[in-house]
Amino acid sequence: MLNNCVIIPARYESKRLFGKPLYKLNNGKSLLKMTLDQIKKKIKLENIYVCTDNYLVEKEIENYLINKPIIIKRNCINGTERASYALTRIKKKYDYATIVSCDMPFIDPNVINYIERKSKLIKNKYADGFTIHCRVKNEETYKNKSIAKIVLTNSNKILYLSRGAIPNTKNFKATKIFSHHGIVMLRWNVLKNYKKLSNCKLQISEDNEWLKLIENDFTIKSFIYKNLKPEINTKSDLDKIYKLKNFRFAK
Repeated sequence: MLNNCVIIPARYESKRLFGKPLYKLNNGKSLLKMTLDQIKKKIKLENIYVCTDNYLVEKEIENYLINKPIIIKRNCINGTERASYALTRIKKKYDYATIVSCDMPFIDPNVINYIERKSKLIKNKYADGFTIHCRVKNEETYKNKSIAKIVLTNSNKILYLSRGAIPNTKNFKATKIFSHHGIVMLRWNVLKNYKKLSNCKLQISEDNEWLKLIENDFTIKSFIYKNLKPEINTKSDLDKIYKLKNFRFAK
């Protein structure tokens, strides 16, 4: 196993879904707790960290983890930047840090181990980070602007990401299209220095935090993964999860 930890940025003041980490299902658990429950099935508790902008999130998971939530009050532009600041408060030494969105209550707990295994297979081909992508199976998802699409080289290096419909195609069924879903394992020093990098034009235009690394010539490899439910970004995503798992969100 790699010397790897999991960092979950849990932004309460989310622009697209305010208070998102604390949205609760009718089982009484918040999105954040359900995401943690899945992660804890495969990752040791001492290697899981949550960083947030709000003490309500800290209170929500009080005594739920070994590590106390890290409060980052800076006005961070995205979760990766918040995780980058959080590293300065983590005393234990790691080689990698895996960022997982706080809004993935049905995440496959095997996904992090899968990324670790795949990264070892290309250890002779240097990369700064590793992530996963899924096959887009319908045109509705392809055109959904809340879901990031990803374009890769033949060696699985990320070329570009966008919430727009990329690659542009007139024949959806004849083109392989992939989506990206908020999980990435970065080398410790890469994430540590992320906050020092200037925000880039494409990153800001697309509102995609990984483009900051791509524009600064970092290499991120991505592997295909079949069993991954998407994160929850909007109210409409909540409705889809309700249909998928027959859950109702508590008032």
